Amino acid sequence: MLKNSLITLLLVCTVCIAYSQNPTFKIDGTALTNGAVTVDATGYYFNRFFLSYPNVTVISNSNMLTALAGNSTIPINRFTAAVIRNSTVGRSVTLNMTEQAITGSALGLNRFASGAFSVRYKTSNLSAFAWQAGDYSTSLSYSTSEAGFGISVTPDYVRLNVTVSPVMNILLAASDINLSVNSLDFFRNTALSINQNSSYLHTVPLLISLKSASSQFTFTGGQSGLQVPKTNVNLVQTSVQSPVSNSPIFIGGTFQPVYSGDVPVGNTTQPVEQFVISPANLETGFVNKGIYSTVLNLEVKDHSGVFSSVTYNKSFNLKITVGDLSELGINTTNVDLKFTTAENYKNGVAVDVNNQLIVSKTLPFDLTVKSSGVNFVSGTNIIPISILSIGPADGQGGVNTISSITTQDQKLIDTGSAGIDTPVSLRYSIPASQTKNLLNKKAGIYTTDVVYTLTTH
Repeated sequence: MLKNSLITLLLVCTVCIAYSQNPTFKIDGTALTNGAVTVDATGYYFNRFFLSYPNVTVISNSNMLTALAGNSTIPINRFTAAVIRNSTVGRSVTLNMTEQAITGSALGLNRFASGAFSVRYKTSNLSAFAWQAGDYSTSLSYSTSEAGFGISVTPDYVRLNVTVSPVMNILLAASDINLSVNSLDFFRNTALSINQNSSYLHTVPLLISLKSASSQFTFTGGQSGLQVPKTNVNLVQTSVQSPVSNSPIFIGGTFQPVYSGDVPVGNTTQPVEQFVISPANLETGFVNKGIYSTVLNLEVKDHSGVFSSVTYNKSFNLKITVGDLSELGINTTNVDLKFTTAENYKNGVAVDVNNQLIVSKTLPFDLTVKSSGVNFVSGTNIIPISILSIGPADGQGGVNTISSITTQDQKLIDTGSAGIDTPVSLRYSIPASQTKNLLNKKAGIYTTDVVYTLTTH
């Protein structure tokens, strides 16, 4: 029984020694951040013959470490080896398919004596390579620079193993997006856009997808009593501009890919995602002052599908704030009412001015009109302004008729709907009932200034 127990113990120790001789690298997020990994393998033994000082040599049996699954490889020259004896570490050599001495005077280990030693394996400058998740391996052969009786190194064959962990570390996370509509130019010719940066440390190919938690924006901060606008989220486009430029997508209620990419050198991808609302879409859904909000869901996962557990999800807010914007433009500044025939005096005169006013307002509005003075004036001659009527031109809706213009504001439009560059066509007239005020007046050009005012209702 004692003998059998001893044999069992020796077998266990032999397995332990063999395992410790095979270097195994673990490349994970910490290693990628630190930039280097060192593995000290023990259990090596060198034996020399009396008065002989051969060197220990090493050679890789392949120029690549191959993945146990898939086609990925790692160049063997990314690794170095150096002998350790006692507290002395020899100079390292870069592993390749050429037999190289790792002892000797040139390596700081002159007259290398018989005995146990260790080997320090190292891979440095990890950011200079694209480390892809998987298990990799190759074999190394150890020998001596001289052959002869009693000269040997054990083991003469080891496995160099590398495990690249499936990693997806978030270096810079997506954050809330706030877009501000503070100029009418965004409704006309300038797209409303913002870029968002993120950064991922990863050893798996990335697939980044995005969706909205709802199909419509939540609306707040509008005018009291205003009907809540129903604005679709798919009026917003998004696309990745870097590291490659992708075609934009309209954000919807299901996940859509916005970026896919392989593992890059350095294992860091820094997508720049752009969110855009075109002028046409802004006018379609965001013409009312207020805050439009939705929640966006981001999903990042392994594009290869091999490591399905490697995934990242993030929710963040998308908010568009439309300010109180208004503008009143006048296309035609001079309107002529000509009384040149008897028919003009009999029937009155009316002139339609198409698209005279251009109204832009992000709140319900009132448009008022008045005269700057009580009279039309021609030198010292006057005609009362009250004979002038202003109302809608043919085909123009939503405009009141002001039958008698005064120096007081009167509502030409009462509670007009918010809109951008809305044209207003007007009719200027002096009706037949008022032409008597023109009789016995000296011929000439009589003028006054008509003042239009745009205000919030």
